[in-house]
Amino acid sequence: GPFRGSPGPGIETRTGEGHNGDPTAPHLDRLIFSPVHYAVVLYSLLVEIGRLDVKAFESYNKDGSTVELIGAEHSPGHAVTAGSLAQALSQAAGIAYARKLKGHTGRVVVYMSDGEMQEGQTWEAVQALFQHKIEVTAVVDVNGQQCDGKMEQVCDIGSIANKLRAFGAVVREVNGHNVREIDAAISHTHPGPTFVLCYTDPCHGFPLLSDRAPKLHYVRFKDAAEKQQWEGVLATMEAPQKVNRDISNVHTTESHYQKKSIVVQTTSKALTTTHIDQCSVCRNVETVTRPHRVHLLEWMKVHPKAIVLTADLTSSCEADLLRDALPN
Repeated sequence: GPFRGSPGPGIETRTGEGHNGDPTAPHLDRLIFSPVHYAVVLYSLLVEIGRLDVKAFESYNKDGSTVELIGAEHSPGHAVTAGSLAQALSQAAGIAYARKLKGHTGRVVVYMSDGEMQEGQTWEAVQALFQHKIEVTAVVDVNGQQCDGKMEQVCDIGSIANKLRAFGAVVREVNGHNVREIDAAISHTHPGPTFVLCYTDPCHGFPLLSDRAPKLHYVRFKDAAEKQQWEGVLATMEAPQKVNRDISNVHTTESHYQKKSIVVQTTSKALTTTHIDQCSVCRNVETVTRPHRVHLLEWMKVHPKAIVLTADLTSSCEADLLRDALPN
């Protein structure tokens, strides 16, 4: 639905989590979604389980809509505004601690990415969780990537598992492409922080992405030919008879940070994934690419005396077009 406005007098607000029930109920589990740039995946999941109408995608990434490109606390399925990255674990810790004091029985689970392990706030949160015996389960997508390339090349942090154990956390390592392994790992609780490290391959099911390596963020079509090539891949993915849905066929032999490999066994040459044809909910939906950079430039032409300040993320903040068009 439409964004109701920031909290204030006379403005009724609620989180995206609250659209599906009362998030404060003592017995309910809480999901804190940290990598909010994955929002479209969460929206698709909500559609598949019947908690979001597919028509919501008609307002995806449009001004005034809660179905944002980068999710916020008012977006479907989101409980908090988690950006900048690494804040969500601290928020989850605070929520879980309050629930502990109130005697709530529901769990708190936070979904994170391994790039957040390069942030100091993450480790401060782990310390607090251990010190106060706050029960939080963190599911971490360990894909070895961040926006500037491979983590080990940008800022190598070594073994995440060993570091977390040194901070007092319980660590379980699984294949992130095997839902059964993940489910088994998160089913056991512990009085304190538990981290389920899900080792994944960012190009899994999308071999064309490997051509973009090592930088796999901000992927856009370079030309019409490449777009047509990807449309062919999508058509193959959506052919049910060509998709191997047996997730037990996907397994890992060794972990990522010990320079080990993920092995995939398939019975089909088409695509090694599970129920990927369900992504058809996103078909025929117009995605507006980087709208802020164009709007910012148009706005500056009307307000020539304005000053735009950016840090080292000029491109990510979509101020690069303004910089190039109005260098002065």
